[in-house]
Amino acid sequence: MHLTRGAILALMTERAGEPLHDHLLTCNECGAIADDIALDFGLDDDLAWELAKLPEIPRENGEDALGAHALDLLTRGTAAAELVRDPRLEGDDGMLALLRAAHPLLNVDPPRLRDIAEAVIALAPPDSVAVVALREHANALRRTGDLPGALASIEKGRVVASRLVVSDHELAIFDYIEATVLGDQSRPSEARALAAHALVTLRRFGDTRRALCVQLLLGGLEYDAGSFESARAIFQSVAAPLAELGDRAASLGAILNAGDCSRQLHDLDAARSDFLEARAGYLELGLETPLLAIDWVLARIALEEGRYDEAERALYAVARGHDARGMKLDAALTRLDLVDLFRLTDRQDDAVALARELASVFAAAGARGRLADALTILRDAAERGSPLDEPLREAREALATAPASIFQF
Repeated sequence: MHLTRGAILALMTERAGEPLHDHLLTCNECGAIADDIALDFGLDDDLAWELAKLPEIPRENGEDALGAHALDLLTRGTAAAELVRDPRLEGDDGMLALLRAAHPLLNVDPPRLRDIAEAVIALAPPDSVAVVALREHANALRRTGDLPGALASIEKGRVVASRLVVSDHELAIFDYIEATVLGDQSRPSEARALAAHALVTLRRFGDTRRALCVQLLLGGLEYDAGSFESARAIFQSVAAPLAELGDRAASLGAILNAGDCSRQLHDLDAARSDFLEARAGYLELGLETPLLAIDWVLARIALEEGRYDEAERALYAVARGHDARGMKLDAALTRLDLVDLFRLTDRQDDAVALARELASVFAAAGARGRLADALTILRDAAERGSPLDEPLREAREALATAPASIFQF
């Protein structure tokens, strides 16, 4: 008789019950399950097996039936409430399979990922499931513009993570997510400190992929500080290692961000080369959302080069694309570029109206506190007939204009 995935998971993460049964020494099926669980936690093989007190048994090839079933339901558009009630997904194994299958929604449909995470959390699952659901929930809330909600979910996740045997590793993941939110709130010093702490822990656990993603965040913070050369160097340094690990999407994100650094450095040939490479890669992977980020930056180049009609059409198209995916902050950031365009084309009334709308959007989201203030100044200055250049400069200082890396975990 084989051990269930839930039993093995509990033994590995919570040290519940008796030591693992001796048949794991010879049972490839149970050994493969334990190996898969270890990989889910991002642990390198040696440390994972040491923590679990398991022998290193080769993982057998074969399809994860629960994961395949969850993916099939997701592809069919099954609602969150129905997913968690599906008979095959009931129990800890099923919920983890569902969360793994749903994770890619972070980049294409974050509201749906949020709903799935909330449905799982509502079941009051054990800690080993809850910690995954809470980090997915926090990331989804961040992407949909609810930064206070994301922070609240992170705090709940920390409480759960602290009860797990691999608590340091899980806490480091929440450190990373919180650092990303703090960056969105224009709190770079706090974000940098948390990210640096997470990086040390993730490296200690051999979690190379996530460590590289933290470096992506640190590159973004350098970008926000105007250190474009330093940021570009970081993005370029992680692109190849991410590709070697099989995370091509994150690698392409690094190339895209490096290209935007080149744009800021007025190295437009290098920027276009990176953007075209990233676009081709995303098309090959069948990922549509990153194409919006590329089109966004290309629209900025058109704006900088004075091709205003082309820039306006592109910015509106990108904003609508973000709206359709429920990505409120990205949509608002795109429209901030339209404020710039309206100023440059002497359309002050349009600039005033849009600035007023954006100020309320950013304030409601709790995003980068100085931005809401700067946009309010912009609106007031425009209504008084004052020049818009200085208030717009303040707004730009409050918020880096490049899209943040969308690859979270």
